Amino acid sequence: MTARDVPHLERSYPDEDCGCPVEEWIYCGVDLLLHFEADGTMELFADTGDWEATVPLTATTMEAAREEAFAWVRALPVET
Repeated sequence: MTARDVPHLERSYPDEDCGCPVEEWIYCGVDLLLHFEADGTMELFADTGDWEATVPLTATTMEAAREEAFAWVRALPVET
C-alpha cells in the first residue's frame, strides 16, 4: 500500500456561500470535494485531472459520505 492508496484530508471548512460543511480529500490520485447540503443531502465533486464528475450521495452523515465517496473511487476502472 502506498500513500496514494490512503485517503488524505486536504482541508475542511464551511462553504463561503451557504455555510454548509465541506471536506476536500485526495484519494488514489482523485481530488474529492464532499459537500453536505442544507437540506441534508450530500454531493461528491470529483476531479481526476482528465475528467470531472458530480455524484449525489445517499449518505446522511459526513462519515458515511466519506466512505461512500471512497468506495466510488475504488470502483473506478484503473488504467494499466
